[in-house]
Amino acid sequence: MQHLKKYGAIVILLLAFPIARFIANNLVLEASNDIYAYIPQESDFVIEINTKNFASEIGYRRLFDEAYFLEKVYPTEEGDQPEEKYVDSGIDAFGKVILFREQWADESIWLALVKHNDEDQVKAYFEEKIPEIRYETDKDYMVIQLSPSSSQENLDEHLKKISKKEIKRFTERVNLSEIFSPDKEINCYIIPKSSPHNQLIEGYLTFDFLKDHIDIDGSFTPVPGFNETAPIAYALNEEKAFSMRSSLNLFNSVYWFSEEKIDDNPEYAQMAVDYDGAEMFLVHRKLGYTSTFKSYPDADIHFDIIDQTIWNSFFDSLAVTDGITIDTSTQTISNQEGASIQYARSDKTVQFTQFGVNLTPSTVEKLYFDLQLKLDPMLDKVVFKIDAENPPTNPLEQSMGIAIGYSLVEDIKAFTKMESIVFQITGTDDDLVKAHGRVEMKEKNGHSMVESLSFGQGAILFLTDYF
Repeated sequence: MQHLKKYGAIVILLLAFPIARFIANNLVLEASNDIYAYIPQESDFVIEINTKNFASEIGYRRLFDEAYFLEKVYPTEEGDQPEEKYVDSGIDAFGKVILFREQWADESIWLALVKHNDEDQVKAYFEEKIPEIRYETDKDYMVIQLSPSSSQENLDEHLKKISKKEIKRFTERVNLSEIFSPDKEINCYIIPKSSPHNQLIEGYLTFDFLKDHIDIDGSFTPVPGFNETAPIAYALNEEKAFSMRSSLNLFNSVYWFSEEKIDDNPEYAQMAVDYDGAEMFLVHRKLGYTSTFKSYPDADIHFDIIDQTIWNSFFDSLAVTDGITIDTSTQTISNQEGASIQYARSDKTVQFTQFGVNLTPSTVEKLYFDLQLKLDPMLDKVVFKIDAENPPTNPLEQSMGIAIGYSLVEDIKAFTKMESIVFQITGTDDDLVKAHGRVEMKEKNGHSMVESLSFGQGAILFLTDYF
């Protein structure tokens, strides 16, 4: 969590551009693709942020929709004047920003590439604001370490090689200039980890920031014989705040942002997940949980399994994992944070649930992944109570604990600018797999870029205040 706070300043720095759409569109040339030459070939996740597009829209809103912009980006108490947040750090506000991940022997490393205009100015900024940050520069670009490493000495040497372009280039593997669109605000290229049941070889996603929503589109190349893959077997539960269905082993092969957290998860034929909030019970400190709340998530997780032997090994490994307790008499799994859920196993299925899994068949053809998330309803269904068996002995502690819990939820709702998220992966007749999604914003009369900027700043402040 400290690393999120530490590097959050970088995110705000790269997004807060007080410049006009006219300047971005008419006086600035298209950003160069030279930055691609610094991306290592072994990267499995590459994210491009076209800051010129952000600068154009955000600058326009700053000048021609000032009241809305100041309310979202410079919130102040009544009567106070907004304080300008932009700092001339030496980083090129119109250059592309690249985030990429590399898989090392036992960890995932995230790095960033940015263009700079003044190397000395950048160094002075980092020394003042983030003195512990690790980075390397050349005359045009700099590579910044974003995640910690247990092999820091080796990573320091790797940073130097990247800055000098003494690495095999990702562009020798994938021509990003042909795939990444300069018209999209964010482009992503993903290479899933190879496994026996992985159905996707590689692919890309684009994020288009429009007035009141963000469009997500993409395409993936499937493995040979993908047409034999079954579509999702179960329909979404529209009544749940979060519902997801998948017949793709995405969470086993892509590993998203932290491979260590889900390493060795068994493959499955079908996955169905529903979540509808949680009951949080304030408990006495003597119970020894790392959190002051014992939680019971209203979650239903169902797997149609492929290999029962592998799942048996998975449960065996959970049983000896620090912080996790499996009670076979009550068939309950709990952790040191105080969360618990029941489980059920058979030779064909594995389930984790509080109240019992209820699934309905899906009749949609060529739909392999389906997700919906309604943010406020999910937060509204998080309730806080006093634990009847082991309550805190101090009445003041009881009332304050409940009040803090609800206050935390309200703070999250305040900076969460998204209303809902939907995302699907479907098959096509031309041996490709298409992705499409939509992030709906709560504010219908603003712009998704400004809302996203406001969300990012709110998230960093929230983490700073609470963690």
